[in-house]
Amino acid sequence: MTFGLQGHSSDPSTSSMLQRRSGECLPAALLEKTLRHTEHSSGLPATCPRMQKKKRQFTRWSQKNTRTVVKYFEDFISGEGLPGKADIVAFKQKYPTVEYEWMTIRTKVLNEQKAYAKRKQIAFDSVEYL
Repeated sequence: MTFGLQGHSSDPSTSSMLQRRSGECLPAALLEKTLRHTEHSSGLPATCPRMQKKKRQFTRWSQKNTRTVVKYFEDFISGEGLPGKADIVAFKQKYPTVEYEWMTIRTKVLNEQKAYAKRKQIAFDSVEYL
């Protein structure tokens, strides 16, 4: 078993950047020995594939599409529960200009529910009682 080092000698104890040439992380015993020489908060070398975070994915909604979703799903937004896949597919057939995946639309409805509840709570809190 050979290890590829990134700019260091072939001694595995000298670098926290050890990785198998296949791209896998080190075995636990070697990893533990290696980590004694580094202060990495997660316990994994920075080159380990499990350490590399994915970027957060988000969808930028236009005001027109937001209004369309809010108007169509107003019963769900002002009430409880989320629309099912069948409801969202029916919405997409009625409004083909809203070109998002069904789970993205469902997440939008969930976010609008939270915003509605927050606005409702703020309005309730602002009322003064005698």
